[in-house]
Amino acid sequence: ASYFDREIPELNRLKGEFSGSSVEKRPKYTFKTGAVYTGQWKGNKRHGFGTQRWPDGATYQGQWKENCAEGKGRFTHSDGDAYIGEWKGNVAHGKGIYYHKDLTTYEGDWTNDLQEGHGVETWAEGTRYEGNFRLGQKEGYGVYFWPDGSQYRGSWEVNTINGRGAYIGSDGRWFKGTWQDAVIHGMGKYTWPNGREYSGEYCFDR
Repeated sequence: ASYFDREIPELNRLKGEFSGSSVEKRPKYTFKTGAVYTGQWKGNKRHGFGTQRWPDGATYQGQWKENCAEGKGRFTHSDGDAYIGEWKGNVAHGKGIYYHKDLTTYEGDWTNDLQEGHGVETWAEGTRYEGNFRLGQKEGYGVYFWPDGSQYRGSWEVNTINGRGAYIGSDGRWFKGTWQDAVIHGMGKYTWPNGREYSGEYCFDR
């Protein structure tokens, strides 16, 4: 179950104890699961601004709406990963940034806890992708930058370079044509810094 759903049975049992429709701040509450919530309530529901910490170290700090993370908030996983941004119905939804403990980050659009729309993904070694995502994967048009200054601009499918695109090398090489599974495949034109050119068909990078 979602982190946010684990205490729902206990909260339901508190309906008779906590009543009213006004939003109020109460003392720290410790659940039988070991989770601790500090913040605002509306009746028996976490509602308003609050912080909850689970026994494994995971923490959510932000806005709540009737027991759901909704609005803006920060969720830190027990392994150190963190998401900061917009929430809807307990999932990342809207604009947000996800920080991986390995220093990879994604900043952009989210839908139902998945990267969806436009975003920027960066890696610790300096590589970067800017472009479209669909269902959590690179899909559509995007630009990939390598640390040496080389770049690819073009089509992606299922997280991989696929379709028409152009590679511009930091050493002056460039290729414009079609790709399959991240290698040159199909028709295209390759140009080298010394003026040599090849225009024609490629079969898996050859």
